[in-house]
Amino acid sequence: MLSKMKKCIFPGTFEIFHNGHRDVLERALKIFDFVYVLVAVNPLKKSSALKQRYKKVKDEILKLNLKNVEVKMWKGKVSDFAEINSTYFIIRGIRDVKDFQFEKSIERIYKSESDKLEVVYLISNKDLENISSRKLKKTIVNLEEK
Repeated sequence: MLSKMKKCIFPGTFEIFHNGHRDVLERALKIFDFVYVLVAVNPLKKSSALKQRYKKVKDEILKLNLKNVEVKMWKGKVSDFAEINSTYFIIRGIRDVKDFQFEKSIERIYKSESDKLEVVYLISNKDLENISSRKLKKTIVNLEEK
């Protein structure tokens, strides 16, 4: 059954699974029948432990009570996950021009790894475009210091 569905991958480090991520996920489910939320490792980012991030994301998504979503942990390339799961659409959220430039460079990497991959960009809703895990994490650290 799953093989005949339109599936996509929503990859990220998801240091904090925030409202911007939730919005992208809910909108992806309007386009695709099934979404893999891929909690991944990015060697260029300093992140908390993968299992810890995975558990937090899984807990947050369970609260949303969404159907046809599966949270996965992944240490390898997104293109490898795509091939193993026969899922060749990747969802990415875009907040601004800076995000778009960054995401275009990531898309080139995906395409160099597999010509089967297609990236689908979802533009942030205006009220969510200033949300980022980095900003939220910094705010939390500042609050804890007070």
